[in-house]
Amino acid sequence: MNDVSEMMNSLILSFLVGMGVTLLIVGTAGLLRKQGKLDIEKRTIWKKANRCQTFWETNSDACLLLNTNREILEVNPAWRKLIEHEDSTEAGNSSIAFMDYVGQEEVPAIRKHLHRMFQGETLNANVTLVKKSHRSLHVNVTFLPLIRRKRVLGGLLMIRDYTDQKNMEEQLYHMAYYDALTDLPNRRLLEVRFQEALQTMSNPEQIDKLAVLFLDIDSLQGINHSLGHQFGDLALITVANRLKACVRECDTVSRLDGDEFILLLPSIMQDELYLISDKIIQAIEQPCLIKGHKVHVTASIGIALYPDDGQDVQALIKQADTAMFHAKSRNGSHYKLFSPIMNDIDFERLHVESELQRALENRELRLYYQPKVSLETQRIVAMEALIRWEHPFKGLILPDEFLPLAEQTGLIIPIGEWVLRTACTQAVEWQEQGYPPVRISINLANRQIWKHNFIDMIATVLKETGLQAEYLELELTENMLLNNKRGYELVYQLKELGVQVSLEQFGSDLHSLRQLIELPIDRINIDRRFIYELPYEDKNQAVVLSVIALAQKLDWTILAKGVETQEELDYLRKHCCDEYQGYLFQEPVSSDKVKALLRQNLVLLNRMNER
Repeated sequence: MNDVSEMMNSLILSFLVGMGVTLLIVGTAGLLRKQGKLDIEKRTIWKKANRCQTFWETNSDACLLLNTNREILEVNPAWRKLIEHEDSTEAGNSSIAFMDYVGQEEVPAIRKHLHRMFQGETLNANVTLVKKSHRSLHVNVTFLPLIRRKRVLGGLLMIRDYTDQKNMEEQLYHMAYYDALTDLPNRRLLEVRFQEALQTMSNPEQIDKLAVLFLDIDSLQGINHSLGHQFGDLALITVANRLKACVRECDTVSRLDGDEFILLLPSIMQDELYLISDKIIQAIEQPCLIKGHKVHVTASIGIALYPDDGQDVQALIKQADTAMFHAKSRNGSHYKLFSPIMNDIDFERLHVESELQRALENRELRLYYQPKVSLETQRIVAMEALIRWEHPFKGLILPDEFLPLAEQTGLIIPIGEWVLRTACTQAVEWQEQGYPPVRISINLANRQIWKHNFIDMIATVLKETGLQAEYLELELTENMLLNNKRGYELVYQLKELGVQVSLEQFGSDLHSLRQLIELPIDRINIDRRFIYELPYEDKNQAVVLSVIALAQKLDWTILAKGVETQEELDYLRKHCCDEYQGYLFQEPVSSDKVKALLRQNLVLLNRMNER
């Protein structure tokens, strides 16, 4: 630093000489008595000046030379290069020109630094400069007073640009603390924000709480399989943006992993928490338009509160995750607050999962069959296979109690194959026993059709059981097909095998009709909701008549589900419905009781042939 000070002092002297200021070097007989000594002094000054000039011109650090009036005497080439030759760099401008480059928030501090420099202090500070092009520069400034004989003659600002280093640090920080896909905070930053939020929660008993929301997208896997992971990623980005729009400025929306998000809502009242949760559910339910495809997603949310449900972020996330699974059990688009009893229920869930796995291995699963009947002939044309669980202690368990869990755990894949193989084998046995062939109808679950070898599995089962493909009917839901490339491909692949395709829950969204009429499906099932009280419900009549009219034009067979009264059946017959199913004809029965129904069917068929 001494060498720099000496050099800068000489530089000041050289500038003063250059400006024509009379130096009290020559003619001061009392101080310099000998001409030889004067010559030595002059040569020394100019050597220092030349050396300093070289330093000034070649230094990579930007330098500004100020006098005690804070006027810029000179700037070096590095400064001009730093700010790209903007006009305010010319010597003679007031130091306000330099201050114009300082970020507004830092101006007061830099003014104090300049004042202290002219008091003789050497200081250092990191400063943000903003160029006229609005580009920010991160620089380190050394405030160096130029002192000669204990007197401050001016000041030197030595400015080192570390913008690239700063940008690299910020980039590394962003990579460490933000999600690469959605640009949301990741779990690491969430934990930091949680600790920061705790600092504002001085009283754990205060009315407002800190809420942790665990959000899971219910249908992302289907999008990935049907349209590709690129669409799934774009759907996640859309969800992320919608989440940010739903919360407050003080809240944190983070992506945990895959299709899971964690939201941190500090200092929130319960009524506001409910409002935000409802807002999120509604926002995510809105269709996403991605590359011309309308994609539908829903979300399930679990909520845990600090300090009631946990003292740290890991505990709160765990409890919110538990609550989320309970919300998901309601088929999505719901949120649940954590309750300690949920942990007991989760233990029960694991127990049921284990029992269900054992049931598959121990052959505790059973198939019941419900007939589908022709309205014209009253002959059975199909048998729908319906699974039951014959528990050794609990008795007969209906599918609604265990199939949702099977879907969540993946057990639906082996269970679904068991249903297909068992039903096809049973259908062949009935034919071999001399009963007229009837279609065997099987419902498919979402997770089944995403299995990459699903079509191969169907073909293998048909070959191994010997059932002709025309007697296998697979029921798909609208949701499996709408805006779903995989669903569309699946229908065509099934038709290539010769399998019949039935559309389940048809009419749940009449806007979907246009998208479905292009598919080579064989029949559509009118949902039982529209059959209930059909002769007396105008709205249900409008739906049913519209579907029947459309089906007739498209040469589709119509099946009405859930027929329970003679009035409903008469209305359907009057308006030319093709087939029906429901308790009016027969409730689901075990396979050993089906034979009696098939014998009646055989009698009807013989009578028809005699006519």
